Amino acid sequence: MACLRRCPALILLAVLALGRAAPAAAAEPPTAPTGLYDRPVLVFDPGMHTAPIIGADVDADGRFAVTGSDDRTVRIWSVADGRLLRTIRVPVGPGNTGKVYAVAISPDGSLVAAGTWTGWREADRQEQIYLFDRETGALVKRIAGLPNVVLHLAFSSDGRYLAATLGGPLGLRVYDRDADWAEAARDTEYDDSSYGAAFAADGRLATTSLDGQVRLYDRVFRRIAKQRATGGYRPYGVAFNPDGKMLAVGYQDSTAVDLFDGRTLASLPGPDTGGLDKSNLMIKSNLMIVEWSTDGETLFAGGNYQERIDSEWNRLVPLHKGYDSLI
Repeated sequence: MACLRRCPALILLAVLALGRAAPAAAAEPPTAPTGLYDRPVLVFDPGMHTAPIIGADVDADGRFAVTGSDDRTVRIWSVADGRLLRTIRVPVGPGNTGKVYAVAISPDGSLVAAGTWTGWREADRQEQIYLFDRETGALVKRIAGLPNVVLHLAFSSDGRYLAATLGGPLGLRVYDRDADWAEAARDTEYDDSSYGAAFAADGRLATTSLDGQVRLYDRVFRRIAKQRATGGYRPYGVAFNPDGKMLAVGYQDSTAVDLFDGRTLASLPGPDTGGLDKSNLMIKSNLMIVEWSTDGETLFAGGNYQERIDSEWNRLVPLHKGYDSLI
């Protein structure tokens, strides 16, 4: 099987199995009136995540993986042997404050980005993106003042730009490393949360949103196309193939995987995943995460199979050349 260029689904599945076996997190200490804790917090670290992993990413050469979790940690792993290299802790507080909802690692593996929930009350919400040195764990930059939680982060192929998609109808922000991570572009014309963003090798950017739309931006982040997705109502994951000619989209509410033209968003013939859809009143399934192999010949899709409400299994489904399902 061809190796993956960037496949957070694989890393997420491997580490999530460890996290589920870990002991429950300790009870939270007394809290400050609002926002972050006002005193040191004692925590137990078993060397693995102790809550669901929400985001994952790998560097371009597949050396390092980064994961972010509801346990309020960012963890860096060696892909070759699965060894935990470093645990990074973000500022924490009561409730959801400090939960890591999005992570990304720069293509050269030098920088880790994390988006966290910061505000305790709606009036206090000023969400943050933290940038850390991967080798030392030192904080390099804090991007503050976002109006809602960051749900997805993605670096451009040269590491210059960082795209962040937000919860609620607040859209996209893009930050520029060469301007000390100042905002370079934004698009607020979204009607729901966005969980997907991907750069093509030449700098074009695509996003998905639960408003049902796939959006395409040029290299200076002007929106050049918008297309309603057809495989489901809630497009989620998105990935360009290596040459940028095709864009794959997965769905939160469907086992469909759609393909679009990478320059126009015109619909293209996609994989037949109809045999995977077992959804009914008791079972829900989807293929939310999509990714390509390094040679562009194989498309992978990963998602959830949820029976009743109380049990869930994540699975990765390989789609062979020609994009017909192997299952």
